[in-house]
Amino acid sequence: MSAAFPTPIVAIDFETANEQRASACAIGLAFIEGGRVVATEEYLIRPPELRFTPFTIGVHGIRPEDVAHKPEFPDLWERLRPRLSDALLLAHNASFDMSVLRATLAWYGLTVPAHSYLCTLLTARRLWPDLERHKLNYLAWHFGIELDHHKAGSDARACAEIALRAMAESGADDLATMAALSGITLGSFGGEQDLTCKAYGAPRRGGAQPIRLPQVLRDPTLAGRRICFTGTLSSLTRGEAETLAAVAGMVPQGSVTAETAYLVVGRTRDSTKLRTARNRGDQGPAILDEAQFRAMLGLAG
Repeated sequence: MSAAFPTPIVAIDFETANEQRASACAIGLAFIEGGRVVATEEYLIRPPELRFTPFTIGVHGIRPEDVAHKPEFPDLWERLRPRLSDALLLAHNASFDMSVLRATLAWYGLTVPAHSYLCTLLTARRLWPDLERHKLNYLAWHFGIELDHHKAGSDARACAEIALRAMAESGADDLATMAALSGITLGSFGGEQDLTCKAYGAPRRGGAQPIRLPQVLRDPTLAGRRICFTGTLSSLTRGEAETLAAVAGMVPQGSVTAETAYLVVGRTRDSTKLRTARNRGDQGPAILDEAQFRAMLGLAG
């Protein structure tokens, strides 16, 4: 994995039993290391109620009898959660998959972990606006990616492969830089504020130059250091700040933990993150204002 972006990267895909977001019946995961997909996994899940609709069965082919004796989500999550710690999550139409994850965790009263995420559907629309469609199956066909559509593991792997092709298309060394070059801010959830992965500026067309990413300082001492943000920054959105920090080699977090090295504080009267950092005293993160953060990354004031 690029030294500039040491965060673990995992593509994720959910299938649901019915219209309820908390009805996950399958999960697929594809793990990226060193610029390639190194593992793909798929698990069937027993949803809270064995109610499948004809529509969902028609989409993914999973029936109540297929999952009746499979583990429920908390049992599976206990095994998966440590492997997803601090991972950048990828999903095609991420608003759906992230909402399934959050709803399922909430249903079982489980803590929502802090994650940043990138939507490959939005990425594809930005990088290849002239394609007729940007659905997963169409992109897989266009790029020659093997796909057994609506099988969670296969969907997750295709999502990961599309993200890697987007990185190559943008000329970036890592996904955080690719997102910034494409005019996309990473989404995040599980912290004090959920942020949607979204685009800014105009999409690339006809060979137009990508959005120019400010040059950041790639100080080796920052690589892998955890950083968190609170409050409103005046010169950057939260997503832009997290993306630039990731390009510099740092790992954005949604909440302050024992591993947090820096907390960047924007305009705020008070926040849970700031109180947590102060309560940790000398063992807590260094508290930076926006100017100090920009200076740390070598950005002009």
